Amino acid sequence: MNLTQGKMLVIEYMSKFNELSRFAPHEVANEEMKMERFERGLKAKLKTNIAALSFPNLQTMYKKAIKMERIIDECEASELAMQQKRKREVKSAQGGVCGNGRKPSSNHRSQNDRTPY
Repeated sequence: MNLTQGKMLVIEYMSKFNELSRFAPHEVANEEMKMERFERGLKAKLKTNIAALSFPNLQTMYKKAIKMERIIDECEASELAMQQKRKREVKSAQGGVCGNGRKPSSNHRSQNDRTPY
């Protein structure tokens, strides 16, 4: 069984894992083998966190993976929001910017500043 989480949520991955496990009972013959197979298919960030812990059974590992996934998603969303905020702050600190990415030239006078010849 070479199932990986990919873009699935943990809950979707677990459902698919259980479905496919029926076709490969020799690979998930006991709880330890189930947990090892489940962990192996998780996304890298989840796998790293899950691997650092020990669990009595697959159900406990699964519940922890769901919680970690939520926390990772929240942290990534927060980080993205902070990056976008920093970009906006940098742009506003630079002052006005023309469509070509350059600051407006200060040597251009407005129509009202020009004196007739």
